[in-house]
Formats: sequence, C-alpha cells, structure tokens
Amino acid sequence: MEQSDWRKRYHVLWFLRHEGFSIDFSNIEIERLPENVKKEVIRNFMGFVNTENTQDINGQLANLKDIPQKMDLLVPHWVMDRLKESMKLYVEGMYFAVIMLCGSIAEFIVDGMFEAFKEKLPKEQRIKATSVMKNLAKLNKNGVLNKEDYKKLRNVRKIRDDHTHLKVLRKDPIKLQKDALDSILVLTTFFNEKNMALNYREYLKYLYEYSRS
Repeated sequence: MEQSDWRKRYHVLWFLRHEGFSIDFSNIEIERLPENVKKEVIRNFMGFVNTENTQDINGQLANLKDIPQKMDLLVPHWVMDRLKESMKLYVEGMYFAVIMLCGSIAEFIVDGMFEAFKEKLPKEQRIKATSVMKNLAKLNKNGVLNKEDYKKLRNVRKIRDDHTHLKVLRKDPIKLQKDALDSILVLTTFFNEKNMALNYREYLKYLYEYSRS
C-alpha cells in the first residue's frame, strides 16, 4: 500500500498542540487564567478530539429523547455516578465508551453480589472465578439472581465483549449506538427500586456496609 493510501486511512502523525497559548498547566497558572481563555483552550481541545460519532446539538437532543425521563432507582452512589456518565456519553455520541463503562458496571454488580450472597452458595462454589460470566452463571444457578436479571446482566457483559474483541469488532455505527443504548436501559431496569427492594436487599445491605468501611 502506498504512503498516500495509508494517510487516507490512518492518522500517521497526531500531535496535541495548544497553539497561541503559553500555559504550563500548573494549578497556580490555571487559577490565574481569565475565564474566556480557559473556555477557549477547552473549546479548541474538544474540537481537536472530536470523533466520527460526536453529535452536534441536534444530534444530542435526538439522543436525549432515547433516555427515560423518569427512573425510580436504588443505586449505590459509585454506580449512580457511572450510570450518569454513561448517559452523558451516549447523548454526546461516545457510544463505544458507553458500552465499556456499562460492561464495567455489570462486573461491579456481579462482584458485589458474589460477596453479598456468598453464604448462600455451596461451599465448593464460594471461590470467585476469574471470568465474570462464570460468576454470573453461579449466581443464577444458585438462585441469587432470578432468570430475568441474569439475562440482563449477561447481555450487558456480552455487548461489552462483542465490541472489545477484535475478532468481532466491526464498523457498524447503527449497531454501536443501539448496543450502547441497550446497555444503559438494561442497567436502569435492573436497578429499578421495586426490583432491588424485592429481590436484592442483602446486596443493598452489603453495599451500605462496604461504603462505610
């Protein structure tokens, strides 16, 4: 392949420059900067790191309508912040980041539930596997997770794996956006207040005690 062809497909050289500003980015220097200069530096950088999925204001509003306007959730603070981040990233069009973040939330849930319900597992199954999917299957097999919630969390994790592994990585922006939205919606239904209070009180208690330790 000729060099010109490579340049059409790849960023052969990619530099980060804040041209026109002499900033050392120390805390003192940042505090001294006028607000308009701060905003201009950030605006220039955000334009520099735009991706093909980044949405303009119309696209952001179109994505915003996909997010439920009302949610009654019982969610630990750390997870709630991650859910908020995923929603923000979705509206902005950062779909791949949404999928990775939601996959991490699912892993956090499985790890916490394994600890919260460990005493209910057979002794030979109380050691966590390195595989999130295997631990998820253990929780389902032993009645910790009901079948519906097991499928939800498995789906979020599978979406994450599908977009992580190079063997299935593909350029499909429509599927990428759909999978990102599905990941968010699945997690919000899992953390529905009624679902958590009815089925997973031990998990909530564990998270409360964990947050105090």
